[in-house]
Amino acid sequence: MKLLYRLLLTIGAFSIACSLNAQQKDFTVEFTGPWGFVQTSSGIVAIAPSDRHLTPTVQAAASTTLQPGVYTLTLSGSQAGNLPSGAVPAKLADATTTAARLNSLVEVPPKSPSVKGLRFAIQMPPGGVFEMPPSTATWETSEEASISQVFDPIAPNPVVYSKDVKIHYSVASTSFTLSGAADKGSWPGPFMSAGNITISEQPETEANHFCDYHARLAFMELNVLLQAGLFVDFPYYWDLCRQSWDPQKGYSQLAQFEARPTPPKKIETQPIIKLTEEVEAATKELLPVDSDAHQLFEDTKSFLRSWNNPERVDAKRGEALAKRLKGVFDRLRDVVDKDPILQAKRNQLLREMDVLGPVIMFGPSGRNCKAPLVSATVIN
Repeated sequence: MKLLYRLLLTIGAFSIACSLNAQQKDFTVEFTGPWGFVQTSSGIVAIAPSDRHLTPTVQAAASTTLQPGVYTLTLSGSQAGNLPSGAVPAKLADATTTAARLNSLVEVPPKSPSVKGLRFAIQMPPGGVFEMPPSTATWETSEEASISQVFDPIAPNPVVYSKDVKIHYSVASTSFTLSGAADKGSWPGPFMSAGNITISEQPETEANHFCDYHARLAFMELNVLLQAGLFVDFPYYWDLCRQSWDPQKGYSQLAQFEARPTPPKKIETQPIIKLTEEVEAATKELLPVDSDAHQLFEDTKSFLRSWNNPERVDAKRGEALAKRLKGVFDRLRDVVDKDPILQAKRNQLLREMDVLGPVIMFGPSGRNCKAPLVSATVIN
């Protein structure tokens, strides 16, 4: 009888546990924009710079917007989440920050002048698991980038990082509350809604995307907030972007690199096509049997002509062409000739290609903010 009683108790406890687990639901908080995430034992803090971006939106069953300030997301019975089957774990750039700096970022009201009005901070429960969502036809959720701890004109080999992340929780209910306080004025909260959340911070309308200037600037501003001391570069750009138009050079101790004026926003295509034809003719002379180079320039001119209809420009095509152009650039660097005239032509051609590459990448419609997301560890 005692054995039967114990068996019934065990079955009952197991049934209750299964029932509780069955009630838990997968819940996601998705972030797009230049966000950094600091994980501690008490929770996850999402940090983003507020300058040069549109007002962030919080979208669920209902929506609201954020002002620079500190917010707290409260979920219903939240537990550690799990990645769905087949989901890809997010790849974030590793960084560090200090406990003192984190405290200043979530301080209400903020005391630090380097924080007040310059950041969004969202405190979330612990246990969230990070997924990199799949890309769509109109939105890439990852980008190649090079991360370094010094400003290096020759950036390290690029790595694919997430620029969009879903944080998974297990919850009893999809209802949530977002409370908070703005640094200046008042925020009309708390905001209560239900369903998965998307928090999106987009570049301001006039953001300059030439040479990924905006993405570099957003990454720099996030690093200033975290005091992480990291630098970002993007592949298939050359000396022109890194040395002339990179706002991160303010960090650098290398005195020979001088910041120059803001890069152009609009580009006329006819001079670029003419430059492409000149580069093509010189390349034929230096690489006479390189059939891929010849086809590349024909494809490039076709792509440039498509800029007449900006709404139909294929940005991915421009990126692929820039990669191929970088390959020709590298092959030209390997050309060794004792003829001083050919050597001079090669050097001039490399300089022209250094201008052409960023232009092709840029296109007429610019780029989204593709700064990689950051995961920061607290150190004392």
